[in-house]
Formats: sequence, structure tokens, C-alpha cells
Amino acid sequence: RLRGHDVLHADDVGAGAADEELLQVALQESRVIFTLDADFHAMLAETSGCGPSVARLRVQSLGRDEAVELVCRVIESCEQELLAGAAVSATRRTIRVRRLPLV
Repeated sequence: RLRGHDVLHADDVGAGAADEELLQVALQESRVIFTLDADFHAMLAETSGCGPSVARLRVQSLGRDEAVELVCRVIESCEQELLAGAAVSATRRTIRVRRLPLV
């Protein structure tokens, strides 16, 4: 939020909200999901979903400030792809982008 992005935390949707519910909210509100786990990419692949975009941060022991920097780097590097529908995988050094649907 301090960087000017419209951000929701999963708990803002509802404490303990299921991944499927988070995907639905993100799709309805044209949001991008940033996550540390592979579940969202797997769900998009299983359903051949065209959205929402999901960015997986593949970094162990990611501190808050480092997470903010990585999220901002992904947004800056992949903004058009995220708007169009993409599955992004990001590490400290690399960002990979696959267009949706995943087939």
C-alpha cells in the first residue's frame, strides 16, 4: 500500500478463506494473487483458467521488506502480462512468465 498499490490480504477476504474463494474474488475484482505456494498455479492448470493472474514467490525465508521489493519488481517487469492473464514464478534472481490458460 505504501508503494501505491491497491492491496488486499487473504484475511481481508475472510479469515481462513479457501484458495478457490480467493481465486474467485481475485477474478471478480481483477486482482493478481501473490503467493508462496504452488496451489494456485495447480488450480489454474487443472481448470485451464484464463484468470486471475497468479505470481508465486519461490523464495525461502522471505522477510517483509524483501517480499515487498520482489512483488514490486514482478509488477514492474510483468505488468502487461499480469493484466492479460499470466502465471508468474519469481525468485531473487529470475522471473518466469507463462500466459494463461496453462495447457
